[in-house]
Amino acid sequence: MLLTVQYIALVQGLFLITVLLKNKARYRKPVFWLFLGSLISVVLFVLGDDENNVFFEDIDMFLFDSSLFITFLFLFFKYKRSGQTRFILKDLIYFLPNILYVGIETAELLWDSDFLLLEALEFLAEFTFLIYLLSILIAAIRFRTADRLLVFVVPLVLISGLNYVANIREMVTGEELVLFGYEDYNSYLLLVLAFLFFFISFGLIDKPGQIIPRIKNGGYRQSRLRPEQILEYERKLIDIMENEKIFMNQKLSIHEVSDRIDVPRRYISEVLNSHMKVSFQEFVNRYRIAAFIERLHLPKYKNYTLFGLASEMGFNSKSTFNSAFKKATELTPLDYKNSIQPIVKTGPE
Repeated sequence: MLLTVQYIALVQGLFLITVLLKNKARYRKPVFWLFLGSLISVVLFVLGDDENNVFFEDIDMFLFDSSLFITFLFLFFKYKRSGQTRFILKDLIYFLPNILYVGIETAELLWDSDFLLLEALEFLAEFTFLIYLLSILIAAIRFRTADRLLVFVVPLVLISGLNYVANIREMVTGEELVLFGYEDYNSYLLLVLAFLFFFISFGLIDKPGQIIPRIKNGGYRQSRLRPEQILEYERKLIDIMENEKIFMNQKLSIHEVSDRIDVPRRYISEVLNSHMKVSFQEFVNRYRIAAFIERLHLPKYKNYTLFGLASEMGFNSKSTFNSAFKKATELTPLDYKNSIQPIVKTGPE
């Protein structure tokens, strides 16, 4: 019975991956590739889970561990929330716990022995994955546009989180939690979650862009906006930024702007993407950066940290701020601050 369930899950997963790849041009990168990576990770886990391997018995295929999926999903939410359009190479550091885990499993397989150092490193990796899971849960709840994923993420976090807690407890005390002592317990539940994940993800086929953001400049060929409407909406967008300073709201969304200026969200996106040639996030960040630079020159803000000042201007992520600032000025915030010439006051001659 379990083998049949695995085959069905594999077919569903491979079908969904094929559909996504066929329509990849519609979606914004890098969130598309991170989402696809999470899907492939689930398929590999269903395919090669140690206890219920589809093709082999009594073989340790630890490369197909579910922790890889956790890392991909963690990065998916990170990039979807920040609006980044390019993958930052330094974010590869988030895969270090996965590499560490593979190294630990390889060492244990080759030496067939438990060393204290390996136990400590395994504890560190397990704890890191637990932090990822908590971050995913917080992001999923706060990031309301991912509501379809909430049904999947919440039980995954709870089950996997309890599993990691149990593993950590066993490493520290040597005692196993009774709940996780049943044979194949985690395997069965994760397969069920895999089913649920594929089911929810089929929403991408019916409503493209609801989970993975659509690429900019798409979907406006049938626009009925008149030239005077475009100019009016541009004026409203600029006015609410320059006069009302709405960009200083860290939780600002295009939905809130739509409500404030009484313009449908679709038209705001069209005006920004097709006519002003900028995404909503880039449009808002331009005002935040300009306000940051203006205040950086004022003595009133000289004791502020760079990110402290940036957060008052509306940025809620240091990495997003640094990336946006460098893109706009070709300098890091610190380099820009150091380039500012101090104003020297001289007395009367």
